[in-house]
Amino acid sequence: MLPPGFWDSERARLSADIADTVLRVLIAGGTSGVELLPQSARVLVNWDIFNQHATDWLKIFLGDVSQPAQFADQNRVAWNWARELTDVTRRGVMDDINAWVQSGDPLPELEKRLMRNQAFSSNRARMVAATEVTRTYASGNLMAWSASGLVSGKRWRTAVDERVCPICGPMHMTIVEIDQDWQFTQDMREASPELDRALKSIGNAAFTAPPAHVNCRCWLSPVVFEAMDPDELEEQRFDKDQRRAGQVQPVEPVLPEPVPAPAAPPGGPLGTQISDTIRIDSKIPRGGKVGPRIRGAIEAIDSTHGDGTLQPVNLKLSSGQGRVGEYAHDIFGKPVHIKVSRAGQHQGLTTAHEIGHYLDQQYQARNAVPGQPIGKWLSLSDEAKEWREAIANSRLHTELDALYSAGKIEVTLEGGGIFEATVNKQYVRYLQSTKEYWARSYAQYIATQSGNKDMLTELFVEQSADGYKAQWDDDDFEPIAQAFTAMFRRLGWLR
Repeated sequence: MLPPGFWDSERARLSADIADTVLRVLIAGGTSGVELLPQSARVLVNWDIFNQHATDWLKIFLGDVSQPAQFADQNRVAWNWARELTDVTRRGVMDDINAWVQSGDPLPELEKRLMRNQAFSSNRARMVAATEVTRTYASGNLMAWSASGLVSGKRWRTAVDERVCPICGPMHMTIVEIDQDWQFTQDMREASPELDRALKSIGNAAFTAPPAHVNCRCWLSPVVFEAMDPDELEEQRFDKDQRRAGQVQPVEPVLPEPVPAPAAPPGGPLGTQISDTIRIDSKIPRGGKVGPRIRGAIEAIDSTHGDGTLQPVNLKLSSGQGRVGEYAHDIFGKPVHIKVSRAGQHQGLTTAHEIGHYLDQQYQARNAVPGQPIGKWLSLSDEAKEWREAIANSRLHTELDALYSAGKIEVTLEGGGIFEATVNKQYVRYLQSTKEYWARSYAQYIATQSGNKDMLTELFVEQSADGYKAQWDDDDFEPIAQAFTAMFRRLGWLR
């Protein structure tokens, strides 16, 4: 039995042990919250505000009750739970959660990890996994939405099945202001004895965000009141008049729109790894940002597909400004170099982009017949016919055509001002050239198939850009990804 006051004296050590892991989950919740925003609104998130909110939230999670009240109530429960664990159990839990966060596995995998801890029964493991991770993710969602300056409300969503409880059921698909609670009134409790018993059992009748109770499986989605029809807004408010009067019937479940199936996942790479033929210059650092992004992109390609026999190529850094890269070969098709700018902001995508050019050209070189004209690049070959059709049918291709025809383009300045400029038609046609389409779509394929976090972040920035948009939205890219997968399988680069 631990002596009285033990956990209070151990708070600093507890903070040091678990702060990093909890913050990882919180940031993951913020990132997932951004993904739920409209694409045009994602760039509005002020990450400085998010970071301050995250710091305040984390302090309360770790027991600092002097922090702002907006985070205090939802986190004192989490702190009390942490205090109840023995030192050995606490360390094991945080190790399990940390490993789960880094693995990217779904929630049931966290339950399995916790069940291997002898201090946890299967029920207790499920409780910790569902309750505490749900709490942290929901808090991260709210912080990101608040930091956007756009989101004015939040919607409560349930799993819409027979396990939904009397508390969460009436809240399903209802909305409140982002800084308000779902508050069950006395009239509502009197109208539903089952609800009243459930609220008494947890000693609470107001909820800022999930979890509403142990093992809660609910989540939130963002709402922009200004974008809603006034009648729809009034109908979906949780505190509407008839609910105050005690009509506590849950809103008819509204299931989310089905998401199109992603490209068929590759069965694994076949053939030579790209890393076997890329000679990375010794001057490219292993630390910092640039080196790991470049090496990470090569590892992402290795994990996505193999290739045939390629001529080695040297990869080095250049001093060019902006998003700059280059692939060069001589008149005989022999690779000269790949260059990636040390000053760029997208070294992961740029590395994959230039390696895409390298693969494209090397198909021509290795299929050349001595004494005969050099054949076509891969992007222009019969193998890529399905890919070319997917590119031509993409929304991005149509939008670039429209931009070329319009002749004018709105450009947003850093300070927020907008001015109208003349379209650089030569640049638009460059973006639409087959070889450039190939390299950009190849880089996006590697980012999405490998799940490389740096590359996905860079891709998100490119997808959110205005002006001359170069990368496809996720749904627009799916047919292109499917074409890549089918082509690489035919080439023997994928199982």
